[in-house]
Amino acid sequence: MGLVHEALFRIGMTPWVQPLTAFDAQIDTLLGEVTLPTGTRHRQILPGRALGVGCGTGEHAVALARRGWRVVGVDTVAYALERARRRAALSGVEIDFHNVDVCTVEAGGVFTSFDLIVDVGCYHGLDDARRRDYVERVTRLAEPGTSLLMYAFGAGHRGFFPSGASHHHVERRFGDGWSFVCDWDADTTEMSGPFKKVDPRWFRLVRR
Repeated sequence: MGLVHEALFRIGMTPWVQPLTAFDAQIDTLLGEVTLPTGTRHRQILPGRALGVGCGTGEHAVALARRGWRVVGVDTVAYALERARRRAALSGVEIDFHNVDVCTVEAGGVFTSFDLIVDVGCYHGLDDARRRDYVERVTRLAEPGTSLLMYAFGAGHRGFFPSGASHHHVERRFGDGWSFVCDWDADTTEMSGPFKKVDPRWFRLVRR
């Protein structure tokens, strides 16, 4: 999938990435205080250290940095990271980008002490084996209280495009070590054509 993603980034065909304006419109809700029907309350996620998983061309990393987050971004697509670094420089923010695979990265050094992990379209495009590796690595990178925000299409078969993930799948796969907080419908107003119908969602979890 590495070469496929490289090619798709170069031609600008990345429908798995939520448009930045939609992310900006929802970020306060995604990071805000949540009270569940059970009465359980989850605090607002305040700026600290954030890891952008599969950060691509850096739109969402820059959006977080502008809000006071200290951001580390990782991706396997070198071309996307080149654009991400240019975007950060033009935006006047400092972001530490790395060309590494989250499914193999080791915790330690810059990859530690995160308050927030944000995945905008990485996990939902992995095959089952790499999803297991992803969960293992992300769990190691997190500490008790670390929040995970994950954007994913609804589950389905779409050829080269992401197969997505359901609420049940996320809750089950992250069950060991994570608590499922809630999920929201993602804004699809700027998504093109058939991708308006992929039922994208935001999932919020917290490391136990």
